[in-house]
Amino acid sequence: MVCNSDKDCLNDGVCIVRTGRKMCFCTKFFTGSNCQNNEYHYGYGFDQENKTTSSSLAETNFPRIAIYILVFFLIGLIFGLILHIRKLFRKLTEKNQQLRKNYQMILSHESSRKDQILP
Repeated sequence: MVCNSDKDCLNDGVCIVRTGRKMCFCTKFFTGSNCQNNEYHYGYGFDQENKTTSSSLAETNFPRIAIYILVFFLIGLIFGLILHIRKLFRKLTEKNQQLRKNYQMILSHESSRKDQILP
C-alpha cells in the first residue's frame, strides 16, 4: 500500500520513497504493508519499550533441514560405533582362541615331556 505520510504507517513506521514509490519502512520487527504485524516472536526482538525479549525453541523458525541433518548424523554415529564394537569383539575372540590354542600346545608339550622323562 502506498503511504502519503508517516501517519499512514502503524507502530512507529516511517513513510519513505523507495524505487520511485512511497512505502512504509517498518521498525522493531513489524511487517506488513502498513507495519501492522508484530513479528518479533521469531527470534530475539524488542517489544514496545525496547526491552529485549527471548523466545522458546518451539516458537523460532528453526530450519527443519538442520534437524534432519542432526538426526542422520546421530544415527550414523551410533551405527559406526556398533560396527566398531563388533570389530573389537571379533578381534578379542580371535585373540582368545589363539591363546587357548597356544595353551593347549604348551600342555600337550609338557605332558609329552613327562612321558619321555618317566620310564
